[in-house]
Amino acid sequence: MERRAIGSDTFEKINGLLFCTDPDSTLYNDNLTVWKENVDAIEYFQSKGGLFTFITGRVRKTATYIYQTIKPNAPYGCINGCGIYDGDNDAYLWMVELPRTVLELVRAVDEQMPDMGIQFNTANGIWFCKDSVFTPTRPSPRISPS
Repeated sequence: MERRAIGSDTFEKINGLLFCTDPDSTLYNDNLTVWKENVDAIEYFQSKGGLFTFITGRVRKTATYIYQTIKPNAPYGCINGCGIYDGDNDAYLWMVELPRTVLELVRAVDEQMPDMGIQFNTANGIWFCKDSVFTPTRPSPRISPS
């Protein structure tokens, strides 16, 4: 198989392509910064018409820092894929919510794994319903099935 360097002709073909990345431990290094080489590559990709963004499990409020740091030119995915957010216009473009019947599953997990923490991610925040050894104790509202 012949190997060839990526040249300008290759990058000219990226107009309109969407490139998504997970920021944590993928785009960001251990110092929570993006390597300059990657920033330069992202800017070049965007300058040639490529669309660059990220997909994260974080909620919008905690994804704002990522948005401001890497400056995507397309909406980003958040809440573990349950939301598509337009950072430029500060609005959700699409969102799906789990039905309240999911609480039955949460109760079953809680019964089978009593050391497991319980956290709900919503459009605008995180609700810690039950702490674990991995989450610090904090006041949080109770969630009822009604």
